[in-house]
Amino acid sequence: EGLQRAWTPRKVLKFSACGLFQAITQTLMSMAFALGTSSSLVVALGKVYIPLVTIFSRCILGKFFSWLEWFALIILTAASVCFGLLDSMGKASADSPVIGMICVVGSATSSCLMSLLMERLTRNETDPFIIHKVRLDAGSIFFSLLLLPVMGFMGTLPGNSRTDMAFWTKRPGPDYWGCYNLAVSEPHNAARGCDQVTGVFTPN
Repeated sequence: EGLQRAWTPRKVLKFSACGLFQAITQTLMSMAFALGTSSSLVVALGKVYIPLVTIFSRCILGKFFSWLEWFALIILTAASVCFGLLDSMGKASADSPVIGMICVVGSATSSCLMSLLMERLTRNETDPFIIHKVRLDAGSIFFSLLLLPVMGFMGTLPGNSRTDMAFWTKRPGPDYWGCYNLAVSEPHNAARGCDQVTGVFTPN
C-alpha cells in the first residue's frame, strides 16, 4: 500500500522538479571532484549554501529575517569560508580549476533550491517523509540518467583533460582501473592507462 501511494503518477510528477535539482546537485559535485577541485575547497565554497537558503527562502517560502539574523548568518558564513580556505591553501587548491569552483557553487545553489522547493511542496501533504523520499529519488534517478551525456559532452570539450567523464570514451589498456589512485592524484592524466610497475602513464 505504501509503495502504491509513493508511485502515484500525479505525486511523482509533482516532486519531479525536486528530483531535477537533486540530480543537478550530484552531477555538478561529481564534475567538481573530477576536474581536480580539492575537498577542502569544496567544503569552503559549499558554505555559500547558508546565505543562499536565506535569500531564496524569501522568494519561495515568503520568510523574513531580521537584521540581527542576517548579521549572524554573515558572520557564520564568513568564518566557515575563511577556515575552509585556510585549510585548502597549498598545492592541492592551487591547481583547482575555476570551472570546478563554479561547479561547487552551482551544486550548492541547486541543493538550496531543492530543499526549499521540497519544503514548500510538502506543506499540505499528509504522507510520511519516506513516501516523499521515494518520489524524490525516482525523479533524481531519471534526471541523473539524462544528465550523463551532458557530463560526458562537457568532459570532451576542447581544453578539458578529463575525457573519461564521457562514458563512451575508450579507456585504453587493462590496467586503467588498477591505476585509478594514480589517476586521481594526477587529474590531468586520468584518461590514460599506466604501467602497473613504474606508475608511468601511457599516451592515449
